[in-house]
Amino acid sequence: MIEELLLKIPYSTFFILFLAFVLAFITSYLQRKFVNIEEVKKFRSQMDELRKQMFEARKKGDKKALAKLQKKQTQLMRDSSKVMGQQTKISLITMFPFLILFWILYGFFGNTPVAFSPVPIPYGTVGGVGLTFWLWYFLAAMAINLPVTRALKTQPY
Repeated sequence: MIEELLLKIPYSTFFILFLAFVLAFITSYLQRKFVNIEEVKKFRSQMDELRKQMFEARKKGDKKALAKLQKKQTQLMRDSSKVMGQQTKISLITMFPFLILFWILYGFFGNTPVAFSPVPIPYGTVGGVGLTFWLWYFLAAMAINLPVTRALKTQPY
């Protein structure tokens, strides 16, 4: 009963949209819980400033300043690796369950269209307009991830 219902549009469309929202929320929540977002923001802004200074030094041809900035960059990268490692751990922790879930759902939906596109798309579709599970999930996740990360304040830039 539920299986038959989930294979029909619009139920499949909304189910996958809801799934993309739940997975984005879980990932963002874990990021918020286990990653120091303020430190990540600080390191990113320092790296951006350093890149600007290096660009200016290259532009002026100031090799002495460039060498000094490269040493500063090496130290900053060493310091930031701990914080970036936290983000990597969360990605690795969530990747395997998500891949298993994705594999199960792809097995369930297969190449059955789960949504329609208003314009023909050459890849991942049935007949150009019927979106398959993997393509619709990808598009939904891309659209949902940014608002969720902003709402949970886990966007490091």
